[in-house]
Amino acid sequence: IKGHMTLEQLSQHKDAEKAMNKYPKIKIEPPQGMKGEAMKEWNRIVPLLAENTPVSELDRTLIEIYCNAFAQYHLCERKVNHDGVVTTAVSGAKKINPYLTEEHEAIKTIKMTATELGLSVNARAKLELNRAKSDKPSDPFEKVLSSE
Repeated sequence: IKGHMTLEQLSQHKDAEKAMNKYPKIKIEPPQGMKGEAMKEWNRIVPLLAENTPVSELDRTLIEIYCNAFAQYHLCERKVNHDGVVTTAVSGAKKINPYLTEEHEAIKTIKMTATELGLSVNARAKLELNRAKSDKPSDPFEKVLSSE
């Protein structure tokens, strides 16, 4: 995201931002059936997202997926911490704890959905950079005119 934006690009960004605000606002209450750590995470992030990003009801399922993966990650992490990375099968053979594999899958889902929702540092930086670029006139004459 380097370089200057043309007036046309700035205009497109502003139009896109206006269009994003036309979608129905997300409802803060968690989905029915959500409980435990998933619900705690929902209650933590949805108000922040609603206040700071253009999330809408269309994003509800993606947020639900993120929250469920978050809860799954914590469950698996507790199991791995309790049982260890390597477990012993009934036959006496050593094997990788299956919760470790599930934990890695949850991490992948968290990373993907967090990026989509602007929950990562990089995603927020891109949002803020785009916001700053669309707020600043790039044309020197426009700068003079806008400062009056």
